[in-house]
Amino acid sequence: MARITFDQLTLLYRHIAFDQNSDQGRLSIATSEVLEVIQLIEDDQDVAADADIAVVEDVDALRVGQIVSVRVGPPRTALGPLVRDFDGLLDTPDARVKEPRAYFVIDGGITPDIAPCPERLGTYRKVLEVTKLVGEAAAYVDQSKRELIFIKDGKFSVPLAYTAADLDRVSVSDADAILNACADEIHRDQKLAILAEAVIGICASQPVVGRFRHLIANLGAVNEEVRNGYKLFASSFSYSKIRNEIEAARIDYLNKIHKTIIDIQTQLLGIPVATVIVASQLKVASACGVEFWTNFAVVVGAWIFVALLAIAIGNQWATLASISDDIARQKTKFQRDFAAVSDQFDTIFVTLAGRIKWQRRFLGFVGVLAVVGAAVATFVAYRVTNVPYMSCWSGELSASAATPVPAAATPAQRNPTLGVPDKLQEKSAAPQPSPAPSAAPPFPSPDPPKVPPTTSLQPESPGNAGR
Repeated sequence: MARITFDQLTLLYRHIAFDQNSDQGRLSIATSEVLEVIQLIEDDQDVAADADIAVVEDVDALRVGQIVSVRVGPPRTALGPLVRDFDGLLDTPDARVKEPRAYFVIDGGITPDIAPCPERLGTYRKVLEVTKLVGEAAAYVDQSKRELIFIKDGKFSVPLAYTAADLDRVSVSDADAILNACADEIHRDQKLAILAEAVIGICASQPVVGRFRHLIANLGAVNEEVRNGYKLFASSFSYSKIRNEIEAARIDYLNKIHKTIIDIQTQLLGIPVATVIVASQLKVASACGVEFWTNFAVVVGAWIFVALLAIAIGNQWATLASISDDIARQKTKFQRDFAAVSDQFDTIFVTLAGRIKWQRRFLGFVGVLAVVGAAVATFVAYRVTNVPYMSCWSGELSASAATPVPAAATPAQRNPTLGVPDKLQEKSAAPQPSPAPSAAPPFPSPDPPKVPPTTSLQPESPGNAGR
């Protein structure tokens, strides 16, 4: 924290009659406030080092009403500069770029808050405003060298070098005209470009060191160049030309928006393949054979297609977002450059925004449709496959092990007498004679199957019993 402020030092400076050719002067202790400050400096060595003020005559006690001799040196840099004249102020660091926060000019007793403002101080502040504006028109400002750098056929530098005498040749009215011309945001970029061309044209014939001095002395010529350049720029615009440019931009943006669908139309044509055609390729599988693995591969392929389509849709969605941001930026620029007629073209930007919203909905619908198609194909594959999936994947079932499916019994198998006449039923129920022994076959026949003990013998028919 500062032990003494520059405001306190300013109070002392205003009561000191400075010698012209030395660092000494006569301090008039006119008020108790002055006495308090000088007493603080006398009593505290650190404060005395910051202020660099000392009483140089022997005085028993300082009091109000005294006039004492003092030595006055420059205060600590952080407090502010004490300078003899305005040239001394301009020679302080960065004073030609911005006004120092605190300072005291002995000639005239000038401080930042002096009222009324001296004419030279007002001109100095106006030059600082022009310097800031020209700095915006320049390519960049070299703070270390205090130069404005322009780029045209190479590097063009304008050092910020001028004196207090140069301030007296500045036309404040021309400076205000230049500042007012570039204050409006309409076509500000073009105005700054015109200003840069004017500065280069006026200063090109001057020595490097004297370029800025020549510039501020000829602000009237700069103002004329800026005015004529802007008139020429504005004359190239008309309502019909603006309308044509907006329409051309609208068509270009519509083409970009439509292209987001055209770029993925091949994938869109694959959606029926992933649904109808895939479902038609599925086969009934009752074993872990070719049919099962074919169905599995078809379903996996359908979901791979959905994944690739989702990536393509995400990419096109990001493209639409980029186009939307570009349209918003162009709309802001158009409203800034053509504020008078911008309301007449709002419908064009609204139409483009609506088109982008429709394209996004369409992309979302396509994504949902693809997922539904793949889900349908998966469901169909599940219905036509009669083998547990996990059994085939784990190898528990072989390719030839079919899942037994019992055949439905017919009505005749359930009731053998169904549809047979009653007389035939009675005849078949009568005892049948046993068959006559047949001649031995020429070759031995295999042994007949053994009849279980519980099986009853068929009764002999009447014909066989009589033989």
